[in-house]
Amino acid sequence: MIASDSVGQMTEAFMRFARHLPTEGDMALLVLKGHLLIEEQMVLLVESRLSNPSALDSARLTFAQYLCVLRAMSTEDRKYFSVAKRLNNLRNSLVHKLSSAESIKKIRDVFDCAGDVLPALANEPSEEELFKTMRIAIAYVAASLTGERCKSIDLQIRRHEPAHSPGQVDRGDHIASA
Repeated sequence: MIASDSVGQMTEAFMRFARHLPTEGDMALLVLKGHLLIEEQMVLLVESRLSNPSALDSARLTFAQYLCVLRAMSTEDRKYFSVAKRLNNLRNSLVHKLSSAESIKKIRDVFDCAGDVLPALANEPSEEELFKTMRIAIAYVAASLTGERCKSIDLQIRRHEPAHSPGQVDRGDHIASA
């Protein structure tokens, strides 16, 4: 069961995502805003797992560095890590280079990496289809990060809860030592 704290935070994250991520228009704006929203969730996830997150304030970590920290904290390599890395490469390409051919290749890289998470694209997809598919890829990464953060919050809550409620008998209390 998910604690009400994490449900509230998950709802807030999804509402923020819905408010800020464009539903149509320019691919560059979608990628830039999606990148910011994903980075926000990465920071919150890292902070949720640290005893003293303010110690990182002066580090000024980048998107790529937060992604490396998350990978280091994870017990398994998750698909959304790879998708996020490719989204970061695409964002950097859009910001630092004007070559649309390179951007199209990096868009395809994101889609190829996400694989079965995304709907299949036509051989020559329209700009609208590319936009909608990129939005799904961004939503996938953001939702995965938000879900991980909620699991972290739930684990913290469980660690601080008493083993049993007051007045409830612990089943191990009545067993006699041999």
